[in-house]
Amino acid sequence: RWRPPPDRPVDGAEPWLRNLEGGGDGTIAVIMPCFKQRAFVAEALRSIAAQTYPAASITVVDDASPDGCAEEATRVLEEL
Repeated sequence: RWRPPPDRPVDGAEPWLRNLEGGGDGTIAVIMPCFKQRAFVAEALRSIAAQTYPAASITVVDDASPDGCAEEATRVLEEL
């Protein structure tokens, strides 16, 4: 069972986070694919940033989307 490091308690965190199997330090990495979904990129990134348990990293994977997903993601991430 996962146990929080002594210097990073997770009291009040979601129950699923306290019960992760395996090791790790409790940080969350978000990987978000994006292809022809520019209209939703800003909302999705702001939602990730607003979570009660913060993401240590957010990676947006742009699969050569023709609608400018990468540019929109960059713009929003610079605002956050």
